[in-house]
Amino acid sequence: MSGIRLYRSNSLERLADRFCRDVSSAPLPPLEQELVLVQSIGMGRWLSLSAAEHLGVWANVRYLYPNAFLDLVFSSVLAGYDAKRQMSKHLAAWRIMEELPRLTALPQYEPLAGYLGDGSVIKLFQLSEKIADMYDQYIASRPDMVLCWDRGEDVSVTQAGKGALANEDLWQSDLWRRVRSALPVEHRGNLRERFLPALSGLSSVPGIRRISVFGASTLPPFHVGILQSLSDVLPVSFYLLSPTRHYWGDIAGQRAQIRIERKRGRRIDEDEHYAKGNSLLASLGDLGREFSDILSFASDFDMTENDDFISERGDTLLHRLQDDICELRDREERSVVSTSDRSIQIHSCHSVMREVEV
Repeated sequence: MSGIRLYRSNSLERLADRFCRDVSSAPLPPLEQELVLVQSIGMGRWLSLSAAEHLGVWANVRYLYPNAFLDLVFSSVLAGYDAKRQMSKHLAAWRIMEELPRLTALPQYEPLAGYLGDGSVIKLFQLSEKIADMYDQYIASRPDMVLCWDRGEDVSVTQAGKGALANEDLWQSDLWRRVRSALPVEHRGNLRERFLPALSGLSSVPGIRRISVFGASTLPPFHVGILQSLSDVLPVSFYLLSPTRHYWGDIAGQRAQIRIERKRGRRIDEDEHYAKGNSLLASLGDLGREFSDILSFASDFDMTENDDFISERGDTLLHRLQDDICELRDREERSVVSTSDRSIQIHSCHSVMREVEV
């Protein structure tokens, strides 16, 4: 059955239990691989141990990182796809490094000319790497803008719409086109343009029966869009760890409030209302909140949601904190903490190695 199923919980163990129930209730043929998208090798290993404990035997599973997942689906749908002939940020960095020295005299490259004016090769290489990484992020989060640049349009494309690039940013689109003309390879934005029509003519994807996304804290909009399109022909399941059962896309911490008011050109007004919810989650949960919004506001998702949250009722400080985050509240009263409570500890370490040792 095609479509998207979304399972959310604040317990990774409960998500693993649900995942195991799902795969065991509809097992694949013995020679077909179970495909699971994860963000780290550690998550894949933990899920393997948990699934083996639940099911007894856990084999013939392929864990995919996000970009490896893209390579798999593109190779399954696009004829003649070659991952080696795809633009990478490492390839782009060397080309940018070759192009920049002869471009800094042009008016639109004035923002870069001052930094590169001393002729330092090290600074040139570091800047080229940064620009290549920026382009890679653009492809993942704003592929439509990159495609506009390919067509010669100097525009910025955001969620608010399309607009002209600021004068100080015109070098970005110009340099992108120069790099693209010198590299006879495709980028993921081009591949998506070919992938979507090709997928629409299929009733199934060769070699892929279903896809599970387990424990991902975030995914770029590009990857979520590909998963959404795949859900028309095969089942896609998200097993997501979420700190709260409530919608938290509009909570704002103190720093976020300051940024908002600076953009408005004014100081924070005490009468201005900001949804804060739990202050710790508001200040530290930006990445997860953005990912939650990407999924929540994809209006054309055919999505079935299933929540399984635990409300911690223990007496430790950690349990109280977890329960406050889950219910999206701040405690007004102070709590009495036992001197023997070591559920939350803060260590100040002088190095990363010392952190590991502690």
